[in-house]
Amino acid sequence: RGQAPAIPALPGASAPTPAPTNSGFGALGGQQAPGSAPSAFPVRTTGDDPALENGAINAIVAVAGKFYASAGLTALYDDNILRLGRGAVPDAGLSRSDLRLTPQIEVGTNLPFGRQKFFASAFFGRDFFVNNGERLNRDRYRFAGGVNWALGVRCAGTVDASFGSQQALLIESAEFVANAQETLSYGAVAQCRTAGGIGVGGSIRRQEIANSNDARTPFDANSLSYGPFITYGRPTLGTFTLSATWNDAEYPNRPQRLPGGGSQLDGVRIFQGRFGYARQFGPRLGLNAGVAVFRNDPNPKTILLQTFDANGMPIFDANGLPVFAPVTRRGNTTVGFDAAVDYNSGNRLTAQLSASLRNSVSVNVGARSQRVQQYGLDVGYKLGRAIVLGAGAAYVVTDYQGSFTSLTEDFARNRDKLFRIVGSIDYAPVKLYSIGIEVAHQRRDSDPVEFSLDSTSVRLRLRLNYGRSS
Repeated sequence: RGQAPAIPALPGASAPTPAPTNSGFGALGGQQAPGSAPSAFPVRTTGDDPALENGAINAIVAVAGKFYASAGLTALYDDNILRLGRGAVPDAGLSRSDLRLTPQIEVGTNLPFGRQKFFASAFFGRDFFVNNGERLNRDRYRFAGGVNWALGVRCAGTVDASFGSQQALLIESAEFVANAQETLSYGAVAQCRTAGGIGVGGSIRRQEIANSNDARTPFDANSLSYGPFITYGRPTLGTFTLSATWNDAEYPNRPQRLPGGGSQLDGVRIFQGRFGYARQFGPRLGLNAGVAVFRNDPNPKTILLQTFDANGMPIFDANGLPVFAPVTRRGNTTVGFDAAVDYNSGNRLTAQLSASLRNSVSVNVGARSQRVQQYGLDVGYKLGRAIVLGAGAAYVVTDYQGSFTSLTEDFARNRDKLFRIVGSIDYAPVKLYSIGIEVAHQRRDSDPVEFSLDSTSVRLRLRLNYGRSS
């Protein structure tokens, strides 16, 4: 799918980078602020289903005309679609392997009005499982829209909103269960630049993720992220960026007892201060890199937790009531980084090498937040006029902070190490239709070991297009 038209480039600086496609709450969510951290690597090397939270950006198709439509069918076979641990046996009536068929339609429009551009899209599909259909069949849909605005020749921005629902198949989840995950996202980003190449701007975004399955509601999360940025850019120097982002997350179904009585919803504030640099070295080589400081503070800081003896048995008082004791949760400060090098030969070969280390809110795993290291390589090669070969590899290390157990996670998760490789062939002889096949293998080694798993999948994609895309 295409992306929403980027904020127009202004004199003296390059256009902002597109929105990230990684799953979970990013620093900003939908529209990415100019000069902020790039996507770690293309989504097809890192996970299974695209996330919904960047819907307004990922779904909108920048069309040369005023209307775009597509219809498609995706067939996915996975030998461990339930994401069971090594040696685990599926529940009665469920099958470890399955074939998922997803027919879908999508329409989009882009309506210029002077220097402004209004965009909107709608997507609908349904997942049909051959072996586990009685429990897992679900609809998936998304509605999104917004406006790219420009004020004079030096100020521009985007306001967008999206709402969607899907049963996401994600490698980081401990177990694949019948669960419709709804995501609401809305926000704005704006920037003004001077003729000398200095830009000043800011962004704000609200995101809400809710799960329909009672066992997954402890992972519901609401997030508000905001912050300013300053850029300086020259074509011969590249673009330098200094930014600050505050991300306040709250978990609406995880109340915590307070020492003074009463309760407060669990939450976390993640601050990111980043210095970045981006430059295009000729027509073939591009660089986007940065260093960042992350500050992670639990909220509330002090809570009451139930006490246990040396044998793990709960302690009770003289009246037979459980004993609670105050516990102070400490924050932490870490140094992170991000780097992506892109190469385009101009007619045959494209490649991206990337790495990052960052803190983020946890929305699919029983944890308050997570520290993620990601390393990836993605390569594409055009074989003739209509065939593109692709290959990718990703290595991701996730450390979970504030882990807890739930109905789908019997043990608190400490760390995951994920390795994934993927190969693909895409065939598009004309703009009217395209066919793609992808083969992938992923291995997750976890602490505790109960969450370690292996999965091999084959995905076939058929797509018919109507209208012109730019």
